[in-house]
Amino acid sequence: MPAYSHSMLSTYENCPRQYKLKYVDRIEVPEAPEGIEAFLGQRVHETLAKLYQDLILSKLNSLEELLDHYSSGWDHNWHENVLVLRKGFEPEHYRKAGIEALTRYYRRYHPFDQSQTLATEHRTRLNLDGYTLRGVIDRLSHDGRGGYEIHDYKTSASLPSQEDLDKDRQLALYQIGIQESGGTVRALGGVVRSGSYETEKAHIGWGLRCQDDQSPVGVLRRGGEGERAPAEEA
Repeated sequence: MPAYSHSMLSTYENCPRQYKLKYVDRIEVPEAPEGIEAFLGQRVHETLAKLYQDLILSKLNSLEELLDHYSSGWDHNWHENVLVLRKGFEPEHYRKAGIEALTRYYRRYHPFDQSQTLATEHRTRLNLDGYTLRGVIDRLSHDGRGGYEIHDYKTSASLPSQEDLDKDRQLALYQIGIQESGGTVRALGGVVRSGSYETEKAHIGWGLRCQDDQSPVGVLRRGGEGERAPAEEA
């Protein structure tokens, strides 16, 4: 049975023709240049993954060790096609922003015992009205009170509102995926970098089972009206 991801649904919503070329016809579509914001986000994700992966094995990295990991990942993965479009900004500005965000995060949550980390980059699948959807959770933890927490890390210049999080399809997909596997999700934590601080906002779920055009089922059903229903990503 085909399985669909949030990114696949978003591609279809943005451009059905692009979706058909990439996922149905399997035609190699030239990748868009990588923006500096995406590059920064990936490096921060990797660093937080190392922090919590090592904690699972009872190793608490120092802030210096984590920042060394971040800097090494930045240097190793940097390439000339990373685009900086914001006028007056250079790559070093973004690199320093990542260092500052990680430093604030470390100092705020150290020694990272707010919950027990169970996995990073946790893959989940769920069935929704006959469709299979899949995703990857940045970090899954247990709150010690019988519930699970889903952490989704964002590096953004602006802070989403609670209303935005309540409508976040990706987070809600993760929530239902854990619930279907037998877990009770008490909170979905989105740790977001915004300017000079981070915050966590609770997300208790969005009406994914509704049949409007913005729900996953709505998008999938609309797929049958246009370029063909989406096919599973290779």
